[in-house]
Amino acid sequence: MLGAVVALSVAFGSLAIIVILAVGGWVLAGDRSSFAATFDVAARSWLVVNAVPLEVRGGVVWLPPLGATAALAVLMMWGAARAVRVGGIHGTARLARFHGVATATYALSALTIALMAGGLQVSVTWLFAPVIGALLYGLAAGFGVLREAGLLGRVTARIPFYLRRDIRAAATGLAGLAAVAAVGILVSLAIAWPTVAAMLGDLKPGWSGSVGLVVLSVAYFPTAVMWGVGYLLGAGFSIGAAGVVAPWHTPEAVLPAFPLLAAIPTTHTVWHLVVLLTPLAAGAVAARTLTCDASLNSWLGWGKRARMAGVAGVLAAVGTSLADGTMGGGLTHLGPNPIVVAGLVVVWFLIGSVMWEFLAKWQYGRGAVQPHAEVEVRVRSERDGGVEGGPEVDSGPEPEVDGGVTAGSTSAAT
Repeated sequence: MLGAVVALSVAFGSLAIIVILAVGGWVLAGDRSSFAATFDVAARSWLVVNAVPLEVRGGVVWLPPLGATAALAVLMMWGAARAVRVGGIHGTARLARFHGVATATYALSALTIALMAGGLQVSVTWLFAPVIGALLYGLAAGFGVLREAGLLGRVTARIPFYLRRDIRAAATGLAGLAAVAAVGILVSLAIAWPTVAAMLGDLKPGWSGSVGLVVLSVAYFPTAVMWGVGYLLGAGFSIGAAGVVAPWHTPEAVLPAFPLLAAIPTTHTVWHLVVLLTPLAAGAVAARTLTCDASLNSWLGWGKRARMAGVAGVLAAVGTSLADGTMGGGLTHLGPNPIVVAGLVVVWFLIGSVMWEFLAKWQYGRGAVQPHAEVEVRVRSERDGGVEGGPEVDSGPEPEVDGGVTAGSTSAAT
């Protein structure tokens, strides 16, 4: 019962927040549309945040605002964890029952909202809403439940050690790549601020419309970061009929009037190719984090680095697939191609790993302790659960104890 209450609170509480924002904009803008139409817009926005595709006359609309989706996932984790803590739910069976009831309830809530959001111009496939809603809530709330119950470490311990090490290294390199993309977008927006001001002047959205554009820009900023990652890798990203944006190509058509799109360069120079050094640096950072105990002089060393690069490619494909969508009409394909991104990540990270290998050898120099000799003890310590970042100290065998008196003290007394 508690799981159902938590899921209903998250589902309809988040819907209430979107309805309040929509009604506030409706009142301030003096729109002549009805309240029912405003509620339909809010319900459809809720479905978009939950990554549920909508069907319109121009095609399919599916491009989740990853910022808003991440905020909703955090709310799901917090609500589930708090319910477990306050409700005193313990034991694997009770936790599984709580999570199952909550997930099923959220799926039914998503189906209910989808049925309410349908209309003549917009429709929702009734199967997508509960399935995607259950998947999103199940993953987010499940993480919160495991963490609150202290079972998260037990679950991650089932992952092989080498795979955990690869995931950590790959995630570190990709996080650095995403950070560079985010900074680049902000800098580009600052440079193109006159274009943004002219765009707002042409749109004349008013006070409420300007606030709405800001909210949408913040919600879609992580999505734009995924597009920026594709740009840095050289894969680029598509903007529908406007074409592909990449270091070697700029769109020729007029872009849609949206503030974040003002960060896209309108002219191409050869200096744009310099950004291709970023994924090389990210691969080197990942190799530095890998703490691999085998050099490139053996096939084992190449295999371990290739496996890490493959893990990075899978993670990049999953992340960019969430930013690869469509808005229908002339915006049929938006975002980077996840398959191309995954392949380029593997290539760049493998080359970056080789670069780091030679850089490390040059740094230590001839006759110095090779990095793999130091790393070997560190890897063994991590595998055995020792202190990370340094070798374990062997203090020798423990003295035998007999009757509370050590063997050494007994011989001394004798």
